[in-house]
Amino acid sequence: MTSTSSSTPTTLPVIHIGFPRTATSTLQKCWFACHSQIAYFGPPVTENDPVYQLVCELLHKESLFYCPQVSRDLFERTLAPAIASGKTTVLSVEGIGVGNTIGDRGLAAQRLRDLFGPAKVLVAIRNQLDIVVSMYFKNGCRARTNYTNGYRIPPVSGIAGRFVDFESWLQFLWDTRDLGGLLSRYQYGPAIAAFEAQFGAENVCVWLFEDFKYRRTATVQMLCDFIGVDVEETQALLADAWENKGPEAITRCRLIRIDGSPLARIVFRLQTALDRLNPFSAALASEADPQVSPIWQKRLAAYYDADNRALARSRELNLAEYNYPQLPA
Repeated sequence: MTSTSSSTPTTLPVIHIGFPRTATSTLQKCWFACHSQIAYFGPPVTENDPVYQLVCELLHKESLFYCPQVSRDLFERTLAPAIASGKTTVLSVEGIGVGNTIGDRGLAAQRLRDLFGPAKVLVAIRNQLDIVVSMYFKNGCRARTNYTNGYRIPPVSGIAGRFVDFESWLQFLWDTRDLGGLLSRYQYGPAIAAFEAQFGAENVCVWLFEDFKYRRTATVQMLCDFIGVDVEETQALLADAWENKGPEAITRCRLIRIDGSPLARIVFRLQTALDRLNPFSAALASEADPQVSPIWQKRLAAYYDADNRALARSRELNLAEYNYPQLPA
């Protein structure tokens, strides 16, 4: 039997790229950070943390300013020792999936491959119609800000920070779909293909948020088999865990995001009270549980149809079971 050099990792590192709104916080807090066989690198981190600096250098700097050696030095200080130790090393940065980093997911995949070498990639996806509703609660209904081409812009011109009804939110997403807006970022196929090209299709695991929610045991077994950690410990860690519902719960109650200083809370509450008197916000109460209308369902089905069908075929995913947007056969 040929011995393995101590400098050669026996377990491939793992890169978890999200997508957002797919139980990422649950996996980070309850699984990656707690499992005895996993060395976890990811949120929460501070600006002085070299892991934070590595992520910024590797995934936020455009090509004009990117220095591979800086990333290499930070990698050697942080992840490399854990990888060499034989532990399953996990880097979890959900923004990679939708390009909330340098805005180019293909470039992000290439930089990660150049730095990590062989690695395994975890990709979680979710029904795009559900994501639209979830993102509305997160940053749409108060028109806070949204990422477009890597820049933060007001979602609806002229009413930033104020209540925005669900239909206006959908229209904004539709109008920005060809400008790097959220709708285009949830076409999963191109991002997955970029990571398959760099790491090999056999090293990219694509799984459904809905399976994690409704078929937890089988999904956890599959994930543990893929990254090579003990499933019983994982099942115990995730037994009572679920994704962080804090921001969404607050939004459902108040239709605002309350954060920051006490003064900010007072300002937001006063603004919401004024919004209730504004004709623009007359349908405020109905927005506590928004539904994607049949018209928008058809429009989004047409938009995502080709990508979802191709992904379902290539990955043998039963997207139709969970009503992922597709046109009738």
